Amino acid sequence: MITPHISRDVATISEEESVCAAAARLRDDAVGCLVVLDGDGEVSGMLTDRDLALRVVAADRDPKHVRVADAMTSPVVFTDEDADLDDVIALMRARGIRRIPICDDGEPVGLVALDDALQTLAREVSDLGREASAKVRKARRRAKVERVRHDAEDLLEELHRRLALGNWYAREAFLDRLDDLRDRLHLSPDDD
Repeated sequence: MITPHISRDVATISEEESVCAAAARLRDDAVGCLVVLDGDGEVSGMLTDRDLALRVVAADRDPKHVRVADAMTSPVVFTDEDADLDDVIALMRARGIRRIPICDDGEPVGLVALDDALQTLAREVSDLGREASAKVRKARRRAKVERVRHDAEDLLEELHRRLALGNWYAREAFLDRLDDLRDRLHLSPDDD
């Protein structure tokens, strides 16, 4: 679902405005695109700073006399809030666009920008990487503890076998020390 990735601040402009007014709006709102609305307030196109550069400036047209409707990209690709982010990104790639308006009954309610979506995905990948790293460190610590425990158990078993060959007094003293060592390692005699 794309809801967390939607910008709710949608800059709009009427298709009847001049591109000169649109350029001022892009500057004043510090945005790279405007959602163009028809007379009924429904989305009819998108106007980007690139549209202005290619369709007005490069074409040597007077921006005061060119309507937004004559410079905008139309028909516009839009989606709704229930769309899946992966599907929206695939649509952007397929159509070669960087922004898709989110519409409800034809009226803009938000905007998904490719850069914002990619930043979100990058954060999610980074979070997954940190989580995986923490799990690997924890597994390594657990494996190290198990290795030490296993080595200690092997050593204790070897000492026990050697002690069986010694005399009774030495054996008793050693068993006391062995029990003490087991207690310190938190091993019970049944763990042998």
